[in-house]
Amino acid sequence: MPLHRHRPAFDPVAAALAHPSIAGGCVLLAAAVVELPRLPLWTRDYGNVLVYMALALYCAGAVALLRTGWHTHRLLAEKTLGANADRWEQACLR
Repeated sequence: MPLHRHRPAFDPVAAALAHPSIAGGCVLLAAAVVELPRLPLWTRDYGNVLVYMALALYCAGAVALLRTGWHTHRLLAEKTLGANADRWEQACLR
């Protein structure tokens, strides 16, 4: 049984969302860093477990959004490079 990852097919609709999802993930992570000084206030009001679990879920969602956008961006780059590879090769041979 092969141990390689499945390469998903290129989806042009998802490719249009690559850059907005990267930007959204970065904004969400930056917002988490900005709000870190307020964590002690929230833990005092709502409890340690609830606040740190919410922070972990929030950061996991932001990283997942960033990772999905980055992966889609890589697929888009590979597709574009593959489409332009023949033109690039011909231009280099001139």
